[in-house]
Amino acid sequence: MKNRIPSVAFLPCAIAVALSFPAYGSAPELQGTSGTPNIILVFLDDAGYADFGVTGSSTPTPTIDALATNGVQFTQFYDASPVCSASRAALLTGRYPDRFSFANVLFPDDTGGLPQEEQTLAELLTAQGYSTHIFGKWHLGHLPGALPLSHGFDQYYGIPYSNDMWPYERDAEALDPADEQAYVHNPSSSQPPLPLYEGNTVVKASVTPSDQKVLTQLFTDRAIEVIEASSDRPFFIYLPYSSSHIPIFVRDEIKGRSEGTLYQDVIYEYDLQMARIMKALRDRAIEQDTLIIFTSDNGPWTVWGDHAGSAGDLRGFKMTTFEGGIRVFAAMHWPAGFNKGVTVTSPVMTIDILPTIAEIIGAQPGGQELDGRSLVSLIEGTQPAGAEPRALYNYYLGELESMRYGKWKLHFPRQVRTVTRVGSAGFRGDYGEELIDWSLYDLDADPGESVNVIDRHPEIAEQLKKMAAAFSRDLEASKKPMGDYGHKEGARVEESR
Repeated sequence: MKNRIPSVAFLPCAIAVALSFPAYGSAPELQGTSGTPNIILVFLDDAGYADFGVTGSSTPTPTIDALATNGVQFTQFYDASPVCSASRAALLTGRYPDRFSFANVLFPDDTGGLPQEEQTLAELLTAQGYSTHIFGKWHLGHLPGALPLSHGFDQYYGIPYSNDMWPYERDAEALDPADEQAYVHNPSSSQPPLPLYEGNTVVKASVTPSDQKVLTQLFTDRAIEVIEASSDRPFFIYLPYSSSHIPIFVRDEIKGRSEGTLYQDVIYEYDLQMARIMKALRDRAIEQDTLIIFTSDNGPWTVWGDHAGSAGDLRGFKMTTFEGGIRVFAAMHWPAGFNKGVTVTSPVMTIDILPTIAEIIGAQPGGQELDGRSLVSLIEGTQPAGAEPRALYNYYLGELESMRYGKWKLHFPRQVRTVTRVGSAGFRGDYGEELIDWSLYDLDADPGESVNVIDRHPEIAEQLKKMAAAFSRDLEASKKPMGDYGHKEGARVEESR
């Protein structure tokens, strides 16, 4: 359906909005900062907008809540893709991942990965004297040359792709069927083992269910080692935790402590680990000048029921570009740089994180032209009043599915995935499909995207269609291939299984 976007003229003012980028120069004059704060970027896996106390969950998350209430909370923060690999590519490059053909999830038999030509946040920070570390799920290519050390990171400890890409299955005949962490090895599985890497070396060939229970703690341990060893050189720690992606696991001593589901126990453990990180920063007396960014790669995988998160009243879920699939919780906490208790209600996206950090540290991105914009003026409240709305574009599987412009959200005609039966206890439910036509929603009045107002505002819909057509032409004209890192035998298993 690539030709569903109308090929018509584009509004000149919209071109300026959609394709203009901020200039980078010296760091903003934020009182009490060094200009090179330490940076910790936490990127959860499949966590929903409403999974935290501050967004309405019953799960106790006091430490995560405090990042928002004592820092900056974004109420309309979007991922550039509703699936994990493409979302991570956008996060680390500041660009729409479809610009370099990163349209979907990478599987263990894929040979592709993040192109070397794309400058990552780690490479930007390395050039500014930072040490750079990743502890967790990479999922941007697992063959030689595609792993984190080839994209600007000094240190890597983690898994190369999703934790469900492994030869284990939920055991319906388990000795204790109530044990939601009961998984058994399936020797006839088409899935390869899930390895654990240290740098470019596999240090454990096959991660087991017992290993998965402790990954969140192990990744945090590594982050704390960096914090405790910190000196005058600033550090960047990227923490892409994996445990909120099915199959979900927590340490045995954590089970039940959320007083909710096993998934809520996972979120509860995230909060405990964030408390450990905050304590380590305080013990080193560097909390004030450490920027913490906390968010998720896409919305919840609702078909898994009580093993998935919640998008609250938002429509959709992972693998859809409705609000529930791409709007996620996000907070930034930097006591020396940002005021306390700031709420940003403007629509922003993960592609904005790299340019935001670039402005803070006074760096000039040296890669491809960015799609993201610095958020510093929004956070500081210095953005000019009455500025033209910003256009944000939502791709999935290589197709432009929807776009945001001010309060308006336009969806393009397509088949959309629905959930016809919700699963439970680690067993997946069922999907369905429905066909939607052109749809326009006023998200100020209807964040749940329940009332299509396209017949009431045809002129708005036409304006957005023209903007989308021009943006799509621009992207296709300059589109680059995904990085290709060679051949590897294996079998693909769809993540949507």
